[in-house]
Amino acid sequence: GQEYTLTTTWCDVIHKLMCQRISIFADFEPMPADELSKLVDYSNRIFEEALKDNNEQATWCLRYSQRRKPDEGASATAKLIHASSDFNAWRDDCHMAAYGEQNVDGMTWEAFSHVDDGKAKTAGDLFDQLAYRGWTAREWQDALNCLADRGWIADDEAGYQSTEQGKVIRHAVEKKTDDLFYESWDTLRQDEQIEYVYLLNKINDVCTAILSE
Repeated sequence: GQEYTLTTTWCDVIHKLMCQRISIFADFEPMPADELSKLVDYSNRIFEEALKDNNEQATWCLRYSQRRKPDEGASATAKLIHASSDFNAWRDDCHMAAYGEQNVDGMTWEAFSHVDDGKAKTAGDLFDQLAYRGWTAREWQDALNCLADRGWIADDEAGYQSTEQGKVIRHAVEKKTDDLFYESWDTLRQDEQIEYVYLLNKINDVCTAILSE
């Protein structure tokens, strides 16, 4: 089929936005430089392990995110900010792999998660809350019908709610997501993992304090 690509104009826009972010955080050092560098190094090792141990389809989001990595000359803070995008992308990959084992597509799983979280009870709720997805109310209803046929949700006077079977499935998928996500962390030694988590908590506390000023 036909493939869509960004125009040169929009590629330039995105490049300028990325350069602007790097420039803004060029002199921002919320932690000592050696600690920031360790965070970047540990993060990159985790991503490298994820890419090495999984095929392209299983790491599509991560690979796409890494195409936007800052240049080597960027500050450690800018690299770390992008690493957060890489982590978000990698977790998306893991989540898609986890719910994919249930033979459902992304739209159906999103409908299910919204019902299970109590955010939506009808196709109209899903349409209103997820309008940016581009699906019609009819298509959301088809997804709900599919979930009901599986026994994951049930309809009553108040709308759809998840069943016990559905809750068991949801828990299993979320656990599988976590398991897949943290597998690549095993590339770090135990002492390195402890230091990494310590540094992540430290930078979170520092940045939270800055935002509260």
